[in-house]
Amino acid sequence: MGVDLSSAVAVITGVGSGIGRATAHSLARRGARVVVTDINVGRANAVAAEIGAKAIAAGCDVTSVADLEAARDLARERFGRIDVVMNNVGVLAVGAVEDIPLEAWQRVVDVNLLSIARSNLVFLLLRQAGAAPRAGVPYRRAGDGGRACGGRDCNRPVPGPHRPRRRRRAQRARLRHRRVPETDHQTPPLTRTGSPDAPARRMMGP
Repeated sequence: MGVDLSSAVAVITGVGSGIGRATAHSLARRGARVVVTDINVGRANAVAAEIGAKAIAAGCDVTSVADLEAARDLARERFGRIDVVMNNVGVLAVGAVEDIPLEAWQRVVDVNLLSIARSNLVFLLLRQAGAAPRAGVPYRRAGDGGRACGGRDCNRPVPGPHRPRRRRRAQRARLRHRRVPETDHQTPPLTRTGSPDAPARRMMGP
């Protein structure tokens, strides 16, 4: 990953459940100290209590630059530096496109896109100032259809239904104009459900 996790300091947003919580535990098991943040400070406190002395909790609304700055300052005051920042908050607008109000679309953009811009402004300035020369994790190109996620090659870093390999193989073969075994496309595809731990394992290992 380019960062020695056994002595790293990480700030993670959206740790109240799912991928954020699993990643916080994964980092702590490797020796990292983690600042666990969530818009629900009670859930952040609960995750910090699960991890123990290596974690400290803070409330953080990623639409607020002030909240991100407070999380940054807490990490530096408690642990002295920041090596890894994981932006892990996202929201959805559910429904027919014509029925979703503009306010809902604005919230999706504000949380899913602009929160990353705010985080960059807050945390990457540390690297420019020399306060944390390794702040953030270097990204590299993911191969074989994967995507770069926190420095590790991640294929489908999202929990939920996954297409089985047989279905994907059939689709690829059709695109290449090859003959597809009848059983590959006639058998109703089954899905497997990904767990929140799966993306953490892909990014950090077991």
